[in-house]
Amino acid sequence: MSRLEQIVEGTKKLLTKSTLIEEFKRIGIKSGDNIMVHSSLSKLGYVCGGEVAVVEALIDVVGEDGTIVMPTHSADYTDPIFWGEPAVPNEWFEDIRKEMPAFDPEVTPTFGMGRIVECFRNYKGVKRSYHPTVSFAAYGKNADFITANHSLEYSLGENSPLARFYELDGKVLLLGVDYDSNTSFHLAEYKAGNYTKTINASPIIENGERVFKSYEDIEFKTELFMFAGEGLEEFYNVKLDKIGNADIKLFSQKECVDYATEYFKECTFY
Repeated sequence: MSRLEQIVEGTKKLLTKSTLIEEFKRIGIKSGDNIMVHSSLSKLGYVCGGEVAVVEALIDVVGEDGTIVMPTHSADYTDPIFWGEPAVPNEWFEDIRKEMPAFDPEVTPTFGMGRIVECFRNYKGVKRSYHPTVSFAAYGKNADFITANHSLEYSLGENSPLARFYELDGKVLLLGVDYDSNTSFHLAEYKAGNYTKTINASPIIENGERVFKSYEDIEFKTELFMFAGEGLEEFYNVKLDKIGNADIKLFSQKECVDYATEYFKECTFY
């Protein structure tokens, strides 16, 4: 049985753009909202129109006064010394550093982010921030504000799209994924301040030339995100529901970051 046949067989109710619009409204997404979306298309079940239907339904629901944001990360645009899946021979490292094309927000594909994100990245009118590994894409009223001036160093901290979204007091939608996909928890790691610094390197365009540039960042502790999510549900209003076959969570990004900041401050793993 093919993967598509498995999805069709496991789908109890067909999802379309129209039914997705109804469902997004039902769970509490409104016109004018700023929504950061993390998603898995396959978890929804069969969707007529696939990822395009999901993207267009989200855009339609928030309307011209709202904004849709998605992380469009390209984690493979790093120094090969850090690669593990797959690792490459050490003797390839220098050639990769010299030859990997520079990050281009209009061209560089996402890596491991899923079909909805890759569709959204290419959707007409979408803006993408300039960061070689952890860029964000946005569509709508606040797209320019969110994606402008993304810092190369400390990439998910105070000079990142996450911080601009925090200023807008937007909502996070986990659509078929869990808290370990909630990028906003990374902003809390920076705010907590008890992190370990590290050095990354990526190919970028600087002063019109391609360079393989090193930059400071922090070591992320994504393994703690599920625990932080459990606490968020205990102390704050997290909407738990289903759309199609997918479990969903909808919550305030600001509350999420504020709670996780205090959680990470007290966490002995840092």
